Amino acid sequence: MRGVLVAAVVAVGLLLASFASAQGLGDVATQEKEKRKAAPKTESKVYTENDLGPSVAPVGVPSSLPTDSEASADEGEEGDGEDAEAAAAADEQRAQAEAAWRKKLERAQKEQEVYQDVIDRLQQELNDISGGVNTPARAAKIAFLEENKQLLAEARERVATLEAEGRANGYH
Repeated sequence: MRGVLVAAVVAVGLLLASFASAQGLGDVATQEKEKRKAAPKTESKVYTENDLGPSVAPVGVPSSLPTDSEASADEGEEGDGEDAEAAAAADEQRAQAEAAWRKKLERAQKEQEVYQDVIDRLQQELNDISGGVNTPARAAKIAFLEENKQLLAEARERVATLEAEGRANGYH
């Protein structure tokens, strides 16, 4: 009986000690806020599919655009209302084609900038060798860096193709 009484007193003592030293949820939250304020702030950007935009296919010249000979023939026949309407429709189609080309070029340039930014950040992280040189995390970053370099090269190629297409079509 005496052993049971001693065990009960010890259990009650331990239970009271644990309640006395336990932190409340509010105390823990306050400490965490102070810790975050004291820690240096680093900006981090999460890149999503919306940042990169959809895949960009090369813009083709609409089949309905007049050739140079047709355009000069239209200029020579100035009295017809139908020719004026056709010229206006052709100008509108050309404007729409140029607007679509500009949008695709802008997306490709934005995609190129995003890949360059990712590469720069990865390279900066890889330059810090304080965590070790031959680690699995570093190897994964190197593989991701190489993948992004390949994607950047493809994006640059798309931009160059679109710029050449714009020059060929006389877009300004």
